[in-house]
Amino acid sequence: WIGQAFIQSSKSIEAAFNYYSDEMPTYGWSLTTSVQSKISVLNYEKGARFASVNIDANDIMVTVSYRGMTDD
Repeated sequence: WIGQAFIQSSKSIEAAFNYYSDEMPTYGWSLTTSVQSKISVLNYEKGARFASVNIDANDIMVTVSYRGMTDD
């Protein structure tokens, strides 16, 4: 699967951050970078794919793409 998913959540930013921090590795994703702040970001890698989880208040955007993928 590649693409974007927009999720509205009732979880706090901290709870959503902790959820993705705990759950993504159980699906084989390795954390590469993260920032926990007013807008939190977690970046993962799995094989040739990358995933970015952006958490802003109750809005969560998950983007998955292949390495080197462009809109060309």
